Amino acid sequence: MAPPGRNYSEKRDFLRMGVDCQVRCLELQSGDACTGRVHNLSARGIALSVARRYPPGTRLEVRIEPERSIVPPLHALVEVLRMETASDGSYQLAAEIREILS
Repeated sequence: MAPPGRNYSEKRDFLRMGVDCQVRCLELQSGDACTGRVHNLSARGIALSVARRYPPGTRLEVRIEPERSIVPPLHALVEVLRMETASDGSYQLAAEIREILS
């Protein structure tokens, strides 16, 4: 049964929080780095857009530095689950958070 006030049109274990801030990514295997934007965040996942292709299975170290100091930074290891090409040519990634580093 759904908790009061929560819509269960999606079957997710954790609520997503809308976010719009910069993220720095480092591909663990190659050491290549890039920046992008975070779109949403949950306890176990992250959605972001970047200019580089990171196919499913790619492991990234991500650093999110929120623009407001009321939200703490996030430094984590993630694994890309899905990648789609957006109409503007960027890549939309869905990734699972594997480990929180700080």
